Amino acid sequence: ATASLSESAHRIARQTHAAVERADERLNMSVERISMLAPSALLRADQQLSATTKQLFSRAAAVAQRANDRLDVAAARAAAFDPTLQHARGWSITRRADGTVIRATTEVASGEQLVTSVADGTIISTVTASQTDQPSDSKPLAPTSPSPKE
Repeated sequence: ATASLSESAHRIARQTHAAVERADERLNMSVERISMLAPSALLRADQQLSATTKQLFSRAAAVAQRANDRLDVAAARAAAFDPTLQHARGWSITRRADGTVIRATTEVASGEQLVTSVADGTIISTVTASQTDQPSDSKPLAPTSPSPKE
């Protein structure tokens, strides 16, 4: 019985040793496979990072360009309403002495002092009269007879 027990112990020891050897071999193969795959995985990750970085900078540049374009449009719109440009085109702005802009003849009274700004300065004037332009209610007349031939 002792011999059988000793033989069983040796068999278990051999099997355990063989199992450890196989596990060690699998571990070594896994380490080798990982060490072979790691550089290519790192290379792929580096390439992906480079592509993503390039795309990010490209999109950032596009966003900045669109913002710059919108700013240019807003600046052009603001310039179109610049009183200096309006004055250069021959327009004037008339205000009361308190700075209120006059928009209609009904907003002024006879004797009131007005300040009108033009391209090269201001004109101070006193209202003596004002006249409101009436819209024409007349319709063009249709010819009543053919025009004479010459």
